[in-house]
Amino acid sequence: MPGMAILTLSLWPPVVVLVASLASGGMVWPTLIADHVGCIGIPRISMREAGLASMPTARWIILTLATSALILLAFLVAGFLLRSRGFQPPADMQAFLSTEPWGLFGVYWILVNPFAEEYYWRGFLQPKTGLIRTSACFALMHYPLYAAYVGWAGALPSVLAPLAAGFFWGWLKNRSGSLWPALITHTAVNAGMYIAATMLRG
Repeated sequence: MPGMAILTLSLWPPVVVLVASLASGGMVWPTLIADHVGCIGIPRISMREAGLASMPTARWIILTLATSALILLAFLVAGFLLRSRGFQPPADMQAFLSTEPWGLFGVYWILVNPFAEEYYWRGFLQPKTGLIRTSACFALMHYPLYAAYVGWAGALPSVLAPLAAGFFWGWLKNRSGSLWPALITHTAVNAGMYIAATMLRG
């Protein structure tokens, strides 16, 4: 694939998120949907090429399930501690917590978002661009969304989490030879975030 095409595929999600976030005033629904339509619609690859046709070995299945359980437990404990101490969510978290309808958003956030992102970033793009560039662009995609709430300077520390997560999920894809470990643990992260957010909503 030509270098310009790869560059375009790497950078269009951050641009789409930036435009959608600015156009919607930072609303979560339109920003997510605009991103996911491209993530699912642009790749023209088979399930095998995305890493969805190959199942990981028993060792990777156990590691994936154990990691997912620990992720869920960590978010559950964090949500409980924050709520018990009267934590006041910052502006970027408030936008997430105020998304409605909350139940429908939970289904979408837990099931659609991880699949769309893993299918595009680790399944489609990473084999073409490598782990480092894919993870960096994955983090860059989250930057304008955070910036809509806390400003461009304030959003810089916020991209460290998706950067680390992108490296972790990319590493899982490379080492296991399957997209499923990254997809399942990504789903666990989103589920944990939703559970903790529900606790903070009261």
